[in-house]
Amino acid sequence: MKKFVIGFITSLLLINSSYGQEVTKNDSIAAYKNVNKWAVVKLTIAYMEDFKGWSSETNEKRFDAKQKIEWKTYKNLNDEFYEFTNDINLESVSKDLSKGWVKTRDEVFKAYKLELIDSVKKVHFKEVVFKPKKTLTTSNRTKVLESIKKQYDKLISEKSLELSNVSDKEVSANTIKDILPQSKKGIDWGQMFLYALLAISVLFNLFSFFKSRSRPEKNKKEKKGNYDDFYKSENASLKELKIKLEEENTKLKNEKWENSNAVRPVEKVIMPIEKTIEDEEPITIEFKVPEIENKLIYFPSPFEERRFAIEDTSEKEKPTSLYVANINANSNKGDISLIETADLSRALNSPNIYLETVCEYENAYNSEAKGIKVVEDGEVILDGEDWVVKSKIKIKFI
Repeated sequence: MKKFVIGFITSLLLINSSYGQEVTKNDSIAAYKNVNKWAVVKLTIAYMEDFKGWSSETNEKRFDAKQKIEWKTYKNLNDEFYEFTNDINLESVSKDLSKGWVKTRDEVFKAYKLELIDSVKKVHFKEVVFKPKKTLTTSNRTKVLESIKKQYDKLISEKSLELSNVSDKEVSANTIKDILPQSKKGIDWGQMFLYALLAISVLFNLFSFFKSRSRPEKNKKEKKGNYDDFYKSENASLKELKIKLEEENTKLKNEKWENSNAVRPVEKVIMPIEKTIEDEEPITIEFKVPEIENKLIYFPSPFEERRFAIEDTSEKEKPTSLYVANINANSNKGDISLIETADLSRALNSPNIYLETVCEYENAYNSEAKGIKVVEDGEVILDGEDWVVKSKIKIKFI
């Protein structure tokens, strides 16, 4: 009981001391999810600016009819999402991009959305893997990445400051009445019941303590009386047994004397029976060495350089599967290859997301390529909660 009370008090102290510690991983995830939608839109807008060489000061009077449609969509998005907001409907943004920016929507906006929102592994903005090509400059993308990181750090700092203020807050005589509940007039029967229960518990423990101290003396006396009776009973039993053994001994001596004077019986000769004992045939035991089984697992696109998330793997091929690995069940490693029969349109349209992270090219990437040929398989191994590509797959565009 004493150990239980000490353990309970220690647990309360540990729980209390853990309050107000530094920001947890859950706080980082919450901050990331607050910013990631805004980050997708801002990076898409930065691509428009880098692709066209535009800015908010660009003179639209020199544009033709097609460029005016593109400019209007860009201007509306830039004005609406210039400042940070987490109230964003990405479906609405996608519809806006369909007005003059369809290719940007399919190849840039969706790629950023896939990496920053659909990927379950992202919890920060330290590295954004997808980087659009064929732009006049990358200056706007760099500036936007810095503003995204600052907004994320700002949310983390606010959470840390909030916890610090809670843990460091002093309770003064003027503020304690706002923190503690006001006492009610009259008798608080619930509190009285707890006090009564506490008093009964103390009295019961005192009674048990004194009772346990007086019990050993009484037990000693009872045990001593029981031992005396036991030894007397055992002594009488041993005496009776001694008399019986002496009578049996005398009887056996008399029988032995009578048998020595009697006629000895004729001895019987027992001839041994010869029998040929044949050796038993040896028993052959076969040990079967268990075969090491391999299994196939399928992967979608990697979530970052050389890494697949373990929760994205499947033992059956799915429409989203792009890679297949033949894994040794004992070592959790094996060969990995691109599924040539899969729908490779996504990979050919955005090779930097789906291919470059786990593949090496034997020839230059060509946007007109119709398919992919695997030249040499790669090697993959389970590392913690991720499948890591140790050697990349060698492929050729055809």
